[in-house]
Amino acid sequence: MSACWGSKVRLAAAALGLALLVVGSPASAAKGVDRVEISDKGVTVVRSGDHDSLDAHRSEDSSSTIGDGGIQVSDHGDALVRVFGDIHVPRGKRVSDDVVAIFGSVDVEGEVDGDVVAVLGTIHVHDGATVHGQAVSVGGAVDQEEGATINGETVSVGFFPVSWGVPALPLTLSAIAAGWITAVFTGWIFALVFPTRLIRIATTASQRTGASLLLGLVSLPGFVAALVLLVVTVVGIPLAFLLPFAYLLLVYGGQLAATYVLGCKLVRRPLGSRGLLWPIAAGGLLVAIFFAVGAVLFVAHGMSRPFGLFSGLLGGLLVTGLTAIGTGAFLLSKLGNQPRSVSWGTEVHETLPASVAVPPPPTPTS
Repeated sequence: MSACWGSKVRLAAAALGLALLVVGSPASAAKGVDRVEISDKGVTVVRSGDHDSLDAHRSEDSSSTIGDGGIQVSDHGDALVRVFGDIHVPRGKRVSDDVVAIFGSVDVEGEVDGDVVAVLGTIHVHDGATVHGQAVSVGGAVDQEEGATINGETVSVGFFPVSWGVPALPLTLSAIAAGWITAVFTGWIFALVFPTRLIRIATTASQRTGASLLLGLVSLPGFVAALVLLVVTVVGIPLAFLLPFAYLLLVYGGQLAATYVLGCKLVRRPLGSRGLLWPIAAGGLLVAIFFAVGAVLFVAHGMSRPFGLFSGLLGGLLVTGLTAIGTGAFLLSKLGNQPRSVSWGTEVHETLPASVAVPPPPTPTS
């Protein structure tokens, strides 16, 4: 990527920060912010309440200065920037500078002299349209129709292995559904082969959640250190080949146990009662819903994109937390051998510590 493109991205980030400050300011809300513009002189905020489109026309708008001249609020910019919205350059129109959409998409049917940038959005360059600069999409895709012209570089930096669009959404939802079905199936296998161990790990995760989370987080660097030591000793190289598989089995088994605990909370069922499959399915479904909602909202237009990204991040954090807690519980339970008092088919209820336990009622005397 060229230095010119890097400066455009930095300028777009500055526009995003300024726009969020302006939108969140009561004084600005009272005056009405029509658009944010970018020029070579800085970032421009235009205040007016008379325009419905960014690319229609200009008017006499108020102006002022923020800071020591680094960011100017004026009406003399030529670039177009919209935050939480899409930009449309209609056929026959010409923009003499850059077009930047943050949390939005750009549709170009006319002509753009500068660069076209979409942050968490898609760029569509239609037949007969011309972009003299670069077309850059961060978190989206660049769709160039046959007959469209992009004279500069075409850059698409996606967050996912597929480009967002009509074919990608069903593929993403199918992958999420397949992941949930796989988790349910492997949970069923674990429940058939190791039911008591799974219950003991789940009990440890439920009763010692903080310690399990901490141990699960430090288990990864501990695994890396152990792997390096085995390789360095040369004699332990055969074990070094087996250790990653053992660690992956430990992590996945722990994640299933933690998902089972989450599912029991959702369906309000004590640990160890009436089967393991339904709680595992319920806990995994909650995680899948976060990712599915995030995917659907992310491909929509306007302000739904940040909510979609937030939903996906919540799903990722939930998976990370369950994995860390389950891994730590697996280790704390001594690979599912503790507590001995817990076995398959017995209901495990949360118990109070001895210091706060309720004493038994007094025995009546005759």
